Amino acid sequence: MEYSYLKLIESEVNNIEYKEDVADQPQNRQEWHAARLGKLTASRFDDMMKHGRGKDDKFGVACLNYAYEKVAEILTSAPHIVTSQAMEWGSDREAEACAKYEGETGYSVVPGSVVGFYPYGEYAGGSPDGLVGDDGIIEIKCPFNPANHVETLLSNKVPDKYIFQVQGNLMVTGRKWCDFVSYDPRVQEPSLQIVIIRVFRDEELIKSIQERIVEVSALIQQLCEKLKASPGNQDDNV
Repeated sequence: MEYSYLKLIESEVNNIEYKEDVADQPQNRQEWHAARLGKLTASRFDDMMKHGRGKDDKFGVACLNYAYEKVAEILTSAPHIVTSQAMEWGSDREAEACAKYEGETGYSVVPGSVVGFYPYGEYAGGSPDGLVGDDGIIEIKCPFNPANHVETLLSNKVPDKYIFQVQGNLMVTGRKWCDFVSYDPRVQEPSLQIVIIRVFRDEELIKSIQERIVEVSALIQQLCEKLKASPGNQDDNV
């Protein structure tokens, strides 16, 4: 059964053709959540990519927990929604950060609220924070902890936990580059409130994401079938 799921999903992922108008443009947050329901999304690709500590542990704890969330979404038809003070802080300042980016670069950004969700076949997708010109996207982070912004300023590198998100959104949009933005308006020196890091497509990394989508999507399908086959009589083994 696992092999058949793998082959079916692999065939679909390998034959996805990007189209400029592929994004679902939701009219409200409810529609946006519905478009993502049951799909592996770029914002969680870092969790999806986690392997276990043993050499034969294909799925790490973070990956398994994410898979269970997706199974729950499929079984309940309800999105898994998590919010926090840090997330609200970032969301409330995203438009301000985007305006600051436009002022710094001269680019005009089509914001994520207009762009919507880009499905990547039946099993995955992503929501860039905005489109830039014909070839670019933008990924905005407004860290609740100012130390995280300082770290990005000093390193001038995309934090590791966002690398798969950035490459995943380049994958689903078919675009060539992403400007990663870290913004903190609490910094007193205006020139240090924002850092912009240009990231280009990494085809090798994108290939690893595609392969992982196949593996984790197959796991999700397998878990759903297992639950449906004998509800209420499951052991703890994956």
